[in-house]
Amino acid sequence: MVDYKDQPTSEGVAAIEAAGAAINRMLLISPEAITKAAKVAAQAARAIKPVSESNARDQGRFTGMRTAKFQNWLYDQNQRWRFTDGTLCGVWCAEFPESKADYAARWDFYLPSVRNEYNAGRHQAKAPNIRSTAFDLSGNPVW
Repeated sequence: MVDYKDQPTSEGVAAIEAAGAAINRMLLISPEAITKAAKVAAQAARAIKPVSESNARDQGRFTGMRTAKFQNWLYDQNQRWRFTDGTLCGVWCAEFPESKADYAARWDFYLPSVRNEYNAGRHQAKAPNIRSTAFDLSGNPVW
C-alpha cells in the first residue's frame, strides 16, 4: 500500500512555490498556453527538488500528496501566494503529469469547480476558515 502524505516537506513546498512563481505572470487562458507553462513550472520545481516523490498517477511528483489533498492544500497556500487560476492549473499539470484528467484542456471548468467543492467542504476535507478565491495577474482577488 502506498503511503500518501498529508503535508509536503519544506522542499516540496518550495518546489511548488517556485513552479507557480515561474509561470504566474504568463497569460494562461488557453490549453496550449497552460500545457507549455506546465513544462516551465516542472523545470522550476525540479531546480528545487530534483528527485520525484512518486511516479504514481495520483500522487504528486514534488509533494507526494494525492490529487484532492494537493488541490486543497494548494488553494490554502494560494491565499498567501495569490497565483492566478491558469498558474494553479499549470502547477497541477506539473505535479500530476500522468493524470487521467486533462486539466489544461478544461482548466476553466476544473479550477472553479474544485474550488467550489473545497469551499463547501465537499472535497475530501472540511470547509476552510478562509474561502479560496481566484486572483488576477496583479494578485487582486476576483470575486
